[in-house]
Amino acid sequence: MEPDFFPFTADTRVSIDPGTVFRVYYMEAPLSFLGKKLGLGLGSNLVELHGYHSGVGFQSTDPKRPLEFYLDYLSSGLSFYTLLPTIVTSPNGNKSLIWNNHGQVSIGKDINRNYWEVSNFVCTITGQNLIDLQNYILSKFIPRNPRYVYTNIIQGVTRQSIFNPIARSSTCDDFCAAVFSYFQNNLNICIDYVTPNFETVFAIVVASNRDVKVVDYEDPTVRQDIVRYYENIEFLFSNLLPGEFQEIINSLIDEVTNNDNIDTASAIKSIRTDHFTMNYLLFQMIKDLPYIYTYGYSYDGNTLVYYKVKPESLYVNYIESDLKRNVVAMNILAQPVQDDYTIDPGHIDHGFMGCQSPVDGVSNCYVMSSSQITNILSIILVVIVIILIAVFFILYYRKL
Repeated sequence: MEPDFFPFTADTRVSIDPGTVFRVYYMEAPLSFLGKKLGLGLGSNLVELHGYHSGVGFQSTDPKRPLEFYLDYLSSGLSFYTLLPTIVTSPNGNKSLIWNNHGQVSIGKDINRNYWEVSNFVCTITGQNLIDLQNYILSKFIPRNPRYVYTNIIQGVTRQSIFNPIARSSTCDDFCAAVFSYFQNNLNICIDYVTPNFETVFAIVVASNRDVKVVDYEDPTVRQDIVRYYENIEFLFSNLLPGEFQEIINSLIDEVTNNDNIDTASAIKSIRTDHFTMNYLLFQMIKDLPYIYTYGYSYDGNTLVYYKVKPESLYVNYIESDLKRNVVAMNILAQPVQDDYTIDPGHIDHGFMGCQSPVDGVSNCYVMSSSQITNILSIILVVIVIILIAVFFILYYRKL
């Protein structure tokens, strides 16, 4: 069976007419049956926890040039070793860790409605915008996100801390956020969704940033402690599951492949991208530990390091994204509403956001910085002064 998605590379990027107009959608796909198969009791609380895989869909508005596809980000393979490292023993008896949680941006040749059950309109873009996005993903996002990292580290549970973590994750939701942020902040595209997008958050919560320490894996004593930690996690893992993990995955794929009542391609994609269940499983193993080792991105977000964390708690939630609209929302009576998700056009500190509507119907934002606004106000003030002086002289000479 031919897969409907494959790695996004310079060779698989989409050839696009710069003048074509595209609608952009935030999309969600449901989880697979993996949680139930693993015996985690996820069936009843998935609705509450909202575990989904997310992606970004693109659809041409030109009926003469129909084109639709999606981009998403996933681990290159769903296996035991996307969750935990492989422990390797050298001939001299020293142990080390190898991670196989490589991140991969994938492209789908069409949008399978049986798989992507949720789609929210986000904005409208041109083909040139989409060309620029593909360049950004290839040159910036992929090099900066080589590993699929499930978990944030945050100080306290607030929206401010969640969206400004001590250490960041790199997941499908983070990919979507990066795409929309690039549109809004780099290409000045007006974001004009009606319903706020949501994202799933897995976070290790600490009371203070002093409870998070970057450790030196090259130090033999530190490395020995890290390896021992993951050996214990692997032991807990094997005792938590009803069988060998990869055999469970393979048997589940066999089940859906031989089931004529379901969309096989969608079901297999759901299994392969079920990172929610994987991370939920990890949290079950580490929730009561006095300290946690985690492998993730450094404070600057560009390199990979080991952290030793003293957790206050673990946090899982499905919350509104941090993506702000550039336009005012509408209520059920079609009346404009300025809400928490609308950028305040009067907030000078962050510049003034406005929208232009070219002939092609794409809303592009222009941004006036505080200095630009100051210059314009200064010019207006000078003009007013000149007018007042002119009026003064006119009135003065009339009296003469």
